Amino acid sequence: MQSDFYRSPTPAEPYKKSDADFSQRSARRSMPRPRFGTRGIVPLAIFSAGILVLLVCLVGVRVSGWDMYFTATESITAFDDDVGEDDDWDYSDYFSEFGDEVEEETEPSITAGPLDENFRLELNEPGETLSAGEIYDQVLPSIVYIETADDTARYSGTGVILTEDGYLMTNSHLISGCSSAWTTLSSGERYESTLVGYDNETDLAVLKISGTGLPAAEFGDSELVQVGDSVLAIGNPMGSGLYGTMTDGIVSAVDRRISVNGYSMKLIQTSAALNSGNSGGALLNSSGQVIGITNVKMESSVETLEGLGFAIPSSVVKEVGESLISSGSIIRPSIGITCYELTESESELLGIDGGIAVEAVTAGSPAQEAGVRTGDIILEANGQQTTTLDQLTSARNRAGVGGVLELTILRGDQTLTLTIVLGES
Repeated sequence: MQSDFYRSPTPAEPYKKSDADFSQRSARRSMPRPRFGTRGIVPLAIFSAGILVLLVCLVGVRVSGWDMYFTATESITAFDDDVGEDDDWDYSDYFSEFGDEVEEETEPSITAGPLDENFRLELNEPGETLSAGEIYDQVLPSIVYIETADDTARYSGTGVILTEDGYLMTNSHLISGCSSAWTTLSSGERYESTLVGYDNETDLAVLKISGTGLPAAEFGDSELVQVGDSVLAIGNPMGSGLYGTMTDGIVSAVDRRISVNGYSMKLIQTSAALNSGNSGGALLNSSGQVIGITNVKMESSVETLEGLGFAIPSSVVKEVGESLISSGSIIRPSIGITCYELTESESELLGIDGGIAVEAVTAGSPAQEAGVRTGDIILEANGQQTTTLDQLTSARNRAGVGGVLELTILRGDQTLTLTIVLGES
């Protein structure tokens, strides 16, 4: 089975921070400020000089390339006996900048959950406009706290109850490589969770718990969302200690195309604050309906960025959720390449009006069998110009598994036509 991985300028790497570190930092902020008398003049002068030197160093630093990145929004606690003693994390160790290599996800080994071939997720039109307080009271029981673990760390995030019999939606990056998962309801009840299915391409995963009569969330139609709409986000930033935190904002953009962990996604952009632990949380409209599942935020190593959060549209949640719960998997056509869009300057150097550059070809893939090579530039797919990943993906999906994708390729000074019979991922 092959899958198409697009080179990502925005790989989502986990945020690592312990509860002990959070408490320690909070305590430090609440400490009284020192008072400087005459004896404090010399230390103050030395301190000021140190700050000045630091500022000069920072001003002199030049960051090559992009400095922004997207971070996954799960909270992580490392299994470290020294946590809490002096855990001033170097956050740069856990975030990747644009252009870094993307690590392939590790398959989870969580116990498989049951399927329901009759499952359907209804997307509703907006109803009565509710106050923020009314929405919170209505939706909070449908928000769950999720803990996962692998051999080295514990991870925590959020989930949304889909059905009364315990199907839950969360993010696939929260369960990647994990061997166990637990779910805690707003009532405090805790359940071991099984994994029904997951889809890395959309960053969605479905878990199942054994509860009954659970308060399922109502989902709205993300296709009706408009820029400027008021929204609320509910999740568990920093873990269980801040369970059920609600933030507000607006829809900043719809169908915002970004790349996360090598996958190109169309997401809802929002100004509502998202933090570590919000992974898998709910983005809500003014009627308290779930219109998106929150999954990433944009941050910078050198610039202050605020209010740049993203959520997976409910239309995608419906499509993926129904497939995962009914069959346990998502079947998509696959080319078997890693590729990226040419920049304007790259296109000018080649004398073309844009294209898709092939960065790598998967061994044994349909692309390799058809003769596609690293360095090829895809100009057209089935007769349609392809200058964006969206266009290539659309052509691939229209052809379907077993379908034919005819690519017009620039290789050096030659223009070739290659025919690919698509596989499945």
